[in-house]
Amino acid sequence: MAALIVATSPLPSSAALPDSERSVLVDLYAATQGDGWVNRDNWLSDDPCGPAPWFGVICSSGPDHHVTEVHLSSNNLSGIMPSLSPLTRLQKINISDNQLTGPLPNLSGLSELEAFWGSNNQFNGPLPDLPQLTALGYFYVNGNQLTGPIPDISGLSSLRDFRVSTNQLTGTPPTAPSGLIDGGSSLCPNFLHSPSPSDAQWSQATGELEWWRWCTPGYLVTASAGPGGSIQAPQTLAVAIGQTSTFTLVPEDYHFVDTVNSTCGGTLEGNIFTTGEVNGDCTVTVSFSPVTYAVTPSAGPGGAISPAGVQMVARGENFSFALLPQAGYMVATVNSSCGGILTGNTFLTGPVNGECTVAASFKLAPVAPIPTLGEWAVLFTGLFAAGMGAWRLRKKQTRF
Repeated sequence: MAALIVATSPLPSSAALPDSERSVLVDLYAATQGDGWVNRDNWLSDDPCGPAPWFGVICSSGPDHHVTEVHLSSNNLSGIMPSLSPLTRLQKINISDNQLTGPLPNLSGLSELEAFWGSNNQFNGPLPDLPQLTALGYFYVNGNQLTGPIPDISGLSSLRDFRVSTNQLTGTPPTAPSGLIDGGSSLCPNFLHSPSPSDAQWSQATGELEWWRWCTPGYLVTASAGPGGSIQAPQTLAVAIGQTSTFTLVPEDYHFVDTVNSTCGGTLEGNIFTTGEVNGDCTVTVSFSPVTYAVTPSAGPGGAISPAGVQMVARGENFSFALLPQAGYMVATVNSSCGGILTGNTFLTGPVNGECTVAASFKLAPVAPIPTLGEWAVLFTGLFAAGMGAWRLRKKQTRF
């Protein structure tokens, strides 16, 4: 809560760092569990660029400060990195060797970024598009859980080192940028395969006779499950070309595997799904449905029950029926092997745990008796006497 209060407090008038840049730093602290960092000296104080700068933050000199570098490697950062786009003057960021998860931070708009070090975390998802980062010279994201293909980086003429090894990247590398230095890059291990548009250049950049030497050619199979069940880990598998992968499907209690939609092909046997031969990135999507039982309603003469016909009810759920007596009839009884309660003309079953029936019967409604002539006379006389008594009382009150 204290961090949130600081995040919304304005900068003192003497601070030159733009509010937007300070806010990014505060968001970074909050999103990556800053209270648990190894070193957080001066963080959340008034001025990140002041006489006591925030640990790891370097700002430009001069009257108009901007954040130019952030160095927080091996500092016990965890969680998901926020977008860094407002740090428009950022040149270097080092967040390697932490416990960061989720996608890589948004780097769009960082036209002055020269180096991004994000190795040895638990980043997942795809590599971002990088062509707009024309000043980028060093990009290290090796040792994560990144998936999918390597995007086009051929236009990054400033790029010297490109390290993406030890992830789950698939496909073939794009054309190698012209500025890569010999032996400075790493592509494997991954699930990449040749031929690429520039195998010789990648081999030279990685310092390998064949850049793919430590890669296992393959593709990514990603599985997902809908409500009512799960897929036993791992849900993402990198599979060698032409091989199959197997997933164990785990329905929740009183659910079953309904359908499996797979762009990989494959077969379902019981709760085990095996893909066809994998020759490209593909997906497996599993849906589950609850176990249901038939509840059969019926109605005797003198009325109806709604809805009519067999109702499929999920195990353990209740179901409501409306009882509809005809004119002159009323509900007599409801016999239910499902259990339940009758309230007015509505019957609610008990929890349905097997096939059961609901049978409604109706009877003639009682008819109100018609008064006899003598009864009418007595009634009229009583009403007349009451009216005369009220008239005399008003007349007496008028006299006085």
